[in-house]
Amino acid sequence: MTLDVRPITPVPGDPKACDRAARLRRLLAPQSVAIVGASPRPGSFGHRALENLGGFAGRVYPVNEKYTEIGGRASYPSIAALPEVPDCVILAVGRDQVVPYVRACAEAGAGGALIFSSGFAETGNAEHRALQDELSDIAAQSGLVILGPNCLGIANYAAGTMLTFMDFPSASSGSGHDIGLVSQSGAMGVALSQAAEKGVAFSQVLTFGNGCDVGAADMVRFLADDPLCRAIACVVEDSRDARAFADAARHAASRGKAVVVCKLAVSASGSSAAQSHTGALSGEYNDYAALLRDAGVVLISDLEALIETTAFFAKVEAPTAPGVAVIGASGGAGIYAADKADQYRVALPQPAEATRTVLLANIPEFGSARNPCDVTAQVLANPGSLAYCAEALGADPAYGALVTSAMFAAESMIPRLAIFEETVRKTGKPFCVAWQSGWREGPGARLYEESREVAVFSSMANCFQAIRAWQDRHATLTRRDDASSVENLARCRTTQATVAAMTPGAQTEIVSRDLLAAYAIPFPREVTVTSAEAAAIEATEIGFPVALKIVSRDVAHKSDAGGVRLGIASAEEAARAYRSICESVASHMPEARIDGVSIQQMVPPGVEMLVGARWDPVMGPLVTVGFGGVLVEVLNDVVSGVAPVTQDRAEAMIRALRSQALLDGFRGMAAVNVPALARIVSAASHCVYDADGLVAELDINPVICGAYVVAADALLVRSDRT
Repeated sequence: MTLDVRPITPVPGDPKACDRAARLRRLLAPQSVAIVGASPRPGSFGHRALENLGGFAGRVYPVNEKYTEIGGRASYPSIAALPEVPDCVILAVGRDQVVPYVRACAEAGAGGALIFSSGFAETGNAEHRALQDELSDIAAQSGLVILGPNCLGIANYAAGTMLTFMDFPSASSGSGHDIGLVSQSGAMGVALSQAAEKGVAFSQVLTFGNGCDVGAADMVRFLADDPLCRAIACVVEDSRDARAFADAARHAASRGKAVVVCKLAVSASGSSAAQSHTGALSGEYNDYAALLRDAGVVLISDLEALIETTAFFAKVEAPTAPGVAVIGASGGAGIYAADKADQYRVALPQPAEATRTVLLANIPEFGSARNPCDVTAQVLANPGSLAYCAEALGADPAYGALVTSAMFAAESMIPRLAIFEETVRKTGKPFCVAWQSGWREGPGARLYEESREVAVFSSMANCFQAIRAWQDRHATLTRRDDASSVENLARCRTTQATVAAMTPGAQTEIVSRDLLAAYAIPFPREVTVTSAEAAAIEATEIGFPVALKIVSRDVAHKSDAGGVRLGIASAEEAARAYRSICESVASHMPEARIDGVSIQQMVPPGVEMLVGARWDPVMGPLVTVGFGGVLVEVLNDVVSGVAPVTQDRAEAMIRALRSQALLDGFRGMAAVNVPALARIVSAASHCVYDADGLVAELDINPVICGAYVVAADALLVRSDRT
């Protein structure tokens, strides 16, 4: 093919101010489509793309100078020869032809280009990477939006448009509970969209390949503004556009739409330059997850649960109560549901007295008029009993949702769907069905999936995981912070002035503690000495037992350098410990500057926790809480959040730890004062937030927790920001 190539003329005005959203709509929901590389040869991408537009209501223009007609349509020799400027240009040509044709698209003023061609940055070849970078430059300079390269295409069911060479499944749209799907991987997008075959409603399936220009954030914004899309599912492979994605998710939330994300490649190594435990543990995924959760994104770890979780969010409004009622005709299924509710920390409160009266009137004595509620197999003979019980539970203000099991697929299950739907219409509470039959597509399965009122899950675990996420998302979107109060603004100025006066790099524990004292973080009594004699005197004054720790800006991890001695019980021991610490640190780190040794009151044993915060140049201020002490890297049980966090939000983070049950008392240890620990988490988050990038990292480890909560050590790293 002969290329019609001319220099790019930028669109009028500042390219960065172009209406990107409008151009993206032209690309993804076009009125006119040109296919460069259209072909009459069966099986070719150009032929398959043309066939997939057979039902398209807009104008289709094959572009190939070898032919005057393809498939009954007039063929044109170039983009410039088209009778109109196309909204979307599909490029089904070889890699070496892509850049010239993209330039031609930009010159013509096309809405956007969709590039099937592969062999760019994904090859790892520097020359091929340079070609992809050139495409990015064209998009930035001209305002042309580019989908791909290496893009399989899209299925816009809402607009009746299939811009792809693949066979996407047929799907219903306009059901009132459509979901949009975004995937970088085209194959994965098609695979997940095949849920349409069992009744899931899709508005769009959007893939973007290498993402040289258009990425997941753009597509989330597009779907947020589409009236037919009710919730958005995303498969995300990297986190390069994390902040843009979070902004897009907030935009979706403002439109009443949840964004559900399954992040691939979560085993990132973390921050290699981190000087604190916080920086080492708060790796790329933890930071990414914190930023997205703060924006209301629902993060799930199992790809298999992505579509059904998103379909659930497409059918529900905000929860009205934290409790869930379980109802069914199997006692065993109810017990299993209770197990999963406990696993995902979903409350199953007992019904109110008025509710229980209805249950007792409709359930045989060998059933259970409690929660979980077992109406027994007698419901086969008396289906009205199920309706009365379900409606009573749905009307109980303690419950925000109802859950049931479909233990087997049978014709008898179909009438129950009408009961569940009527319960939702009368009470406004969502009804969740765990389809636990091994016959996944047996009688009634598709009807349940297609229901506007009923959410279907392939397992009870996925069901309660989604409910937990639903409740957590609502709490995130409705919480308030106090970061902008007048008092806090004054504290910001003081903190920034204090930190600005520090020399960049790790600070001593004394300097770190002095700053944190302004945030009411409790530390044990402590004094710094510079001789063994003074150590003996001050230790006696504080009262035994005491701990001795090196004071040096150059020693970030004191224990590793032999800079800590615990349980010192006499003046003589204190003097020996002083000398031993200085010798050990000098041996391990000969260049370290030693400012002295701190004598610290020993804190009684307790659960050792880590509280940290850091300023990420991309993510912004973040706070982390987890199990700490010397085993912090081994346990690696941490939760991160976007700073600042309120005390309530800090408590929620603590309760989200995998091992949080240890805080309730373990092997005779006192239960941890979680509110006191949460106050420290909140205070640390405000400190880093207030410093506005001047504090790179803050590490409070360990925080000794029991009925009391005391910070035993602290490390602050001043950034080199001015």
